[in-house]
Formats: sequence, C-alpha cells, structure tokens
Amino acid sequence: MQSAQDIQHACDFRPNGGAAGRLCDKSHLADRGAAAEAAHARRAALIIRDHHPDPAVQDEVHGIGGFAGAAAMGRYEVATDLATAPSSEINQPLLSVLFPVMAKAQHDRTQLKHLYLTVLYWSLLICSSSAVGIALVTSEMVDLVLGPKWVDAKPLLPWLALAYGIAGPSFTAYSTFDAIGKPHISARLTWIAVAAYAASIVVAAFVFKSVLAIAIARFAVSCVSPLVLFYFLIRELELRIVDIAYLSARPLAASVVMAAVVFAVQSALHPGSLRLFIEVVAGAATYTACILVLWQLIGAPRGPEAVLIENVKLYLNKLRVVNLARSGIADTSPKEM
Repeated sequence: MQSAQDIQHACDFRPNGGAAGRLCDKSHLADRGAAAEAAHARRAALIIRDHHPDPAVQDEVHGIGGFAGAAAMGRYEVATDLATAPSSEINQPLLSVLFPVMAKAQHDRTQLKHLYLTVLYWSLLICSSSAVGIALVTSEMVDLVLGPKWVDAKPLLPWLALAYGIAGPSFTAYSTFDAIGKPHISARLTWIAVAAYAASIVVAAFVFKSVLAIAIARFAVSCVSPLVLFYFLIRELELRIVDIAYLSARPLAASVVMAAVVFAVQSALHPGSLRLFIEVVAGAATYTACILVLWQLIGAPRGPEAVLIENVKLYLNKLRVVNLARSGIADTSPKEM
C-alpha cells in the first residue's frame, strides 16, 4: 500500500512539465480555472460588441415596433445609420487596431497610458467633429440624402448623432481592459450598458410611446455610460481624471466655436443644398483652425495636429515637384533625409 508521502511526492513530481504533474498542482488548476473564466467573459463581451457595436440599436428598434409599427422602425433605423455612420465608420477601425498595439506594451504601464491617451484624443477629435457637425446640419442633410418623405427623421438625428459623439470615445476602454488582462471588466460593463439601454427603452417606449423619447433616452444613457467606463479605466490604468478632462477640453471648445459659425451661416442663408455646402466647409474649417490654434497655445506637442501639418506639407511639396516637372524646371530644393 502506497504511503501518503509517496502520493504527495507523485503529485509534486512533474516530469518535463508533463500533464500528470500539472493535474496534481492545485494552484495551477486554480489558475487554469481563472483563465478559462476570463476567456469566457471576454468571449461574451466580444460576441455582444461584434454582433453590433452599439448594443442599444436592436432593443430600440424592437421597442419602437411594439407601439409604432414597422414604418417607424424603419425610419428610426435609417436615421440611426445616417446619424452615426460618419463617426462610427472612422472611429471603429481606430478601435479595432487598439488592442494589438496596446498588447505589446501591456507590461509597461507608462507606455500603455501614453498609447491610450493618444488614441483617446484621436477618437475625441473624430467623434466630436463629426457628431456635432451632423447634429448642426440635420435638416438639409435629410432633405438631400433621404428626401422630403423622411421629414419625421429630422428631430431624431441630432440626439442620435450626439449620443454616439459622447459615447464613442469611451469605447476605447473595452480594448484597454482586454490589453491589460482584465477582459472580465469589459464583459461586465458591456452587460451593464445593455441593461441600462434596455431599461431606458422600456420607459421611453411604453410610458411616453414616442420615437423621439427613445432617441432622447439613448442620448441620456450615452451621457452616463462613459462616466462608468472611465471610472473603472482610471482605476485600472492608474490615470488621472484631469488627463481625460484635459484631452476633452480642446475638441469641446472647437465644437462650440464650430456650432456658433454654423448657426451664423444658417441665419444668413436660406435652406438648401448651397447652404449645406457652405455649412460643411465653414464648420470643418472652423473646427480645424480652432484645434490648431489651441494646439499651438499649449506648446504644439506631438499628436494628430502635427500629423496633419506634416501630411499637408508633404502633399504641397509633391504638388510643387509635379508643377516644376511639367514646366521643365529642375527641383533644386534640399531633399529631406
């Protein structure tokens, strides 16, 4: 009969790291169980996010169908796509590359924080400029893109566009939780967001029975959900709330100035395609100029503004070389090393 010491020795012995020794290691089994649970949590979060980047949309559409019918469902879904597409089509690819980039620096918290704040600022610029821009030109854009029969969608677009503009930058938190090895936080926060959206939709759909109320409810939840995400992110990544506030200040200020300029254009011109064109050009120019001025005032740190200026200079240099070649004049400017 084998002694207790022999049994313990057999459990402690791990021939070449084989399976027999690992199965007897209780701590290893606990680690494997925790890893499996974390992987399951991450899969749950990824299923929700990959099935639809915005967990609110399907619930909202179903809620609208419950009291307003299929036609209202269709109008709301089209309005959502039109309001959020300019922001999400640029922001989502940025989020998709965040995880592999941050995963390389997961053991260097200083580098990790720098990477995250850089990507967050890019996302803030994208979402603030496009979302506020869409909200400002709703009337003309619906007439031009959808036609006069979609006039019922006009009141929905500003709320839907601003909802994504506020919530979009906070989506960067999900990939960050995955990169630092805590996907269970990402999964839990995703489920909390789904529950919050569902609760707001139930109230808006079955109490107010209004499609506009559902859009406003979505906006309200989108104002709260980033606060929850950033709270956990600040705690896990050891950030400061002032870091996020500092990055948000410039896009917010530029959006306010852009809105003032667009309102001035709207008050001076009659509605139509020409006014829409002038609004877009004036708004984009104002936002860009405001961001560049504020960037210069804080010392012109390396960031999206520097990348923009470098690309503009590169394009202008190439254009000059082409013009010189067409005129038969050799380019005598110093070449960049």
